Amino acid sequence: MTLSLGLQIINGNQFSLGELSAKCMEYVQENNSQSPAIVFRGLPAKTAEDFLTITQAIKGKPLSYAGGNVPRPRAIENSEIYQATTEDQAVTIELHHEMAYSSSFPSKVL
Repeated sequence: MTLSLGLQIINGNQFSLGELSAKCMEYVQENNSQSPAIVFRGLPAKTAEDFLTITQAIKGKPLSYAGGNVPRPRAIENSEIYQATTEDQAVTIELHHEMAYSSSFPSKVL
């Protein structure tokens, strides 16, 4: 079993959130991580706007949620940052592989 790689950000206030995010991705590329998942702890991110800053600092084109199974409105207009779901909590969403039928797959999931 392969475990996730965990990286702790120390003194996260020395750089902007965008700079920290770019440095995290540089670390991953330089160390050629074979880990299936990488957890970055200590990033000063608390809001959807902060999450958008992180994704913009990472190279790559985001995929849209077009064709998904549940209603997921954008958390931020004109972005590819979506809410988990707006389905009523009384509704059970069956276990499924989200977007597994898509013809294009992400290289990163955030």
